[in-house]
Amino acid sequence: MLKILGGVIRVFNEHYLRYDSWYLNNLNFSLSEKLCIKVLAPYGVVLDIDMGTGFITAGLSRTMIGLDPAEKPLKIARERGFLPVYAYGNELPFRDNALDTVLVNVTLSFVENPLLFSSKRVGFAREVGS
Repeated sequence: MLKILGGVIRVFNEHYLRYDSWYLNNLNFSLSEKLCIKVLAPYGVVLDIDMGTGFITAGLSRTMIGLDPAEKPLKIARERGFLPVYAYGNELPFRDNALDTVLVNVTLSFVENPLLFSSKRVGFAREVGS
């Protein structure tokens, strides 16, 4: 698994500008994806796990933390207002209940067990109203 991830990370580091421009060249898709996430009403301190350049989730909340294991996309994410965190999505550097909203979008395509991966992220978000 880590060997595969390393290859994926290398590709994102090498082609992050092409990755980002894809969203700009396909605005109908990218804006509809952004709208789908906005409907979920992310609020407060929002963590976007493996968000790449942050194109899709930029501006959804006043406090956006973007986590990604590829360093170069984090540079663009910082320009978009994210507090960038260089880390893997399966090793979150946060304590339980430290966040209001945790978003996981494309990442689920790259993990062996999406249900297990998602269930382990739930503890980092505060319960609504707490």
